[in-house]
Amino acid sequence: ISSARQHVEFRSMQDQRSAVTTSLLRLMCDAVLELDSQLRVVDDCPALGNILFHHKGRSLTGSPLWRFVVEEDQDRFSERLAKRSVEGGLDFADMFHVKLQDSWGTVVNMEL
Repeated sequence: ISSARQHVEFRSMQDQRSAVTTSLLRLMCDAVLELDSQLRVVDDCPALGNILFHHKGRSLTGSPLWRFVVEEDQDRFSERLAKRSVEGGLDFADMFHVKLQDSWGTVVNMEL
């Protein structure tokens, strides 16, 4: 029982830390989203949808992030993520510039 209780307490602390981190990121960033291991959007991100001029009510959940990267940046985007995963996983804090394309075909410069 003690081990189960410690696990629950540890999980609660992780959830609280994650919520605080997300709150801080939202103060500093135009859009904050979580990606799965396949780089798909985990939860809807209306802020990113607005930046990319997606129709209101259209969810980005399940959309692969690379789908929005302009063709000229796709190789660099893939190489950068591959490098990050070798250096320390996708949790490694780093930013890089990439160009995304909105639903009108306009290029939007972003930092990821």
